Amino acid sequence: MTEGNKLKKQIRAIVIATISVIGVYLILNSLSPAETAPGQRKLVINQVAGTDQKEDSPEVFSVGNNLELVLPVSREQVLGIGYHQAYNTKAMPLSSLVGLMPSPTTTAVARTARSGEMVSFVMAARGRGSPLDSSVDLAIAPGTEVRSLISGEVLTVSAYKLYGKYDDIRIEIKPDTNPDVKVCIVHVMDPTVSPGQRVEAGKTPLAKVRTLGVNSQINQYLGKPTDHIHIQINPIEAQPVTANAN
Repeated sequence: MTEGNKLKKQIRAIVIATISVIGVYLILNSLSPAETAPGQRKLVINQVAGTDQKEDSPEVFSVGNNLELVLPVSREQVLGIGYHQAYNTKAMPLSSLVGLMPSPTTTAVARTARSGEMVSFVMAARGRGSPLDSSVDLAIAPGTEVRSLISGEVLTVSAYKLYGKYDDIRIEIKPDTNPDVKVCIVHVMDPTVSPGQRVEAGKTPLAKVRTLGVNSQINQYLGKPTDHIHIQINPIEAQPVTANAN
């Protein structure tokens, strides 16, 4: 074999080896994930490793006086959200973060509730002189444990007579972010908190939903008997929710 032939064979071998290396690289590269931005790739890796997982935050359903109220139960446990006039004319208006049903009728609300969709609506005026959205009823099955709607300090846990004849309990909480107001929750039983105790939004159990035995306004909209907790935000100097809180 001449020197020229030897050189050609060596060059051919080098070319074949080079092509093989490039081919292997291309095959392996096609099997790897598509390239993403450095920050995004790091996030994916952390999620797989379980080092960047965050606990789901409680769902905020309403805002009043720049104060966010979170659902005290899971979304699936809420049978309906009905806003109405508070008896206390100093109660602060609330803004729903769940889409309000336009022009709600008892028939339309009941139909939506039966479909399993969480329905939010403003109920008819009750002649109390307060805004139509100055309090809110969360329809929840009796006996259900409810958690705090805000983070703050428990001011009072007190028993009173609803309409002068029904046993009921009122819980008032001063929020961390706005010490000039208090969030009032009524229609509960078996409270698990006490005055001076700190509570955390969506986490600290407060009490259980009470069976009232009253055909409340929200029941008339939902078209079936249920119970609810009543919530409103009052100025800190105002009197507590009255016996006509329902």
